[in-house]
Amino acid sequence: MKDIAGQVFFKVDGSQYSVAGSVTVSLGNTSKEALVGHTGVDGFKVLPKAPFIECQFRDFPDIDLNKVERLQGVTVTVELKGGKNGVLRDASQVNALELNTEDGTYTVRFEGKSGEWLTAQD
Repeated sequence: MKDIAGQVFFKVDGSQYSVAGSVTVSLGNTSKEALVGHTGVDGFKVLPKAPFIECQFRDFPDIDLNKVERLQGVTVTVELKGGKNGVLRDASQVNALELNTEDGTYTVRFEGKSGEWLTAQD
């Protein structure tokens, strides 16, 4: 069997952060919604959406939480155990950071202008 989940490498403008929990990645740039009438589905409405990457970081003494909370215009990359790599461009951290003092973690959510999954050829 192949490894398909587990270790994740998370970088913001090339600086690596320690991931403490799961990572959620949504790199699509559109959402689709069914338009339903009295006779069934008439078609679909396609709207732009902000691609995002959200995860839990581990806090360390040298981390400036004020700086992390204000990150904007950055490139975020994730390298997943199964071989998939994602990139989020022109991204901003949008969460109000809440530090969990029991386990030293905080959740970040980066939303960007564009996102894509990279293949081995990219």
